[in-house]
Amino acid sequence: MTLTAAIFNDTRADQHFGCFQVMRNIEMLLERRGVSVTLRSRVRHDWEHDRRFLAKLGNVDLIVINGEGTLHHSSKHGERLLRLAAHPARRNKPVFLLNALYQENSTDWDSYLQDIQLISVRDSRSYAELERLGHDALFQTLDFSLFDGQGDFAPKDDGPIVLGDSVHREMTDALAEIARGRPDLIFLPTIRGLKATKPAQPLPLRIIRQTYIRLRREAFRMRMRNAHFCRNEVEYLDRLTSARFHVTGRFHGICFSILAGTPFYALTSNSWKNETLLSDLGLDKTRIKSIDDIRECVGQGALEPFSETECAGLQRAISTSTAAIDAVMDRVVDISKTWTR
Repeated sequence: MTLTAAIFNDTRADQHFGCFQVMRNIEMLLERRGVSVTLRSRVRHDWEHDRRFLAKLGNVDLIVINGEGTLHHSSKHGERLLRLAAHPARRNKPVFLLNALYQENSTDWDSYLQDIQLISVRDSRSYAELERLGHDALFQTLDFSLFDGQGDFAPKDDGPIVLGDSVHREMTDALAEIARGRPDLIFLPTIRGLKATKPAQPLPLRIIRQTYIRLRREAFRMRMRNAHFCRNEVEYLDRLTSARFHVTGRFHGICFSILAGTPFYALTSNSWKNETLLSDLGLDKTRIKSIDDIRECVGQGALEPFSETECAGLQRAISTSTAAIDAVMDRVVDISKTWTR
């Protein structure tokens, strides 16, 4: 039985390499189970007022919401995604929320969640936050970017030290400043430029913004010769794999460090995602550093390789999560095949 799916919150438009990895894995996992993705709603898409999109939504068999880092602190973008559960354009199709962070949201969202057939969160604190709902199909995995990760966690004695970016601009600027003028360091953002595109803007504004992003990136590269902007997530992973150490403020920067087998320090983000990911992976909490700590550690070369305990925890967590993600996707398809229309 062939099924068709719509995916909401396709985050690839933001040009983050982690978003490309997540979306590719979601689509791959669906395809393996005979589900073809025929409709996509991009991140921040005002789908409620897009008549052509809503008409096409009636032709799919199931709907997947990619949660990623959107559902926290009662975000208006997060609520727009969840309103799908109560929208008439849903037409009684099964809806699945996958790979979600869920933090400190309004209880007004609870009714939307109860109308979703399956919820899969990517961290233990989000799971604890939603347990109170008593949802019949609540699951926990790691982030989908880590599905079937095969990182080699053996110590690395050579290669550059890579400094990445952050969701907070001031932290990105501070990391770039630490790397400036140090030939042994590379500044490597987790995004194609230093700003995300805004795909929901009208075409003329999108062209202007994309041109600005490209010019700003090139100007930055001229000022900072040890900065490198990757073309895609494959190149980004290759760069991290050849690195000795990674410093990042991005959640998916941590995920790619794990995939690359490269030890790292992380900064805090705009939610609990970085700290909770480390806890769920069995990593030492001291890998979360302040920007002042990073200056000192990089300056003194005080960079901690993965301990034996951490390596064991990483391998165990990724293996367990890969099996859990497979089980979640099997359940998604089973529900969809037996759904009463």
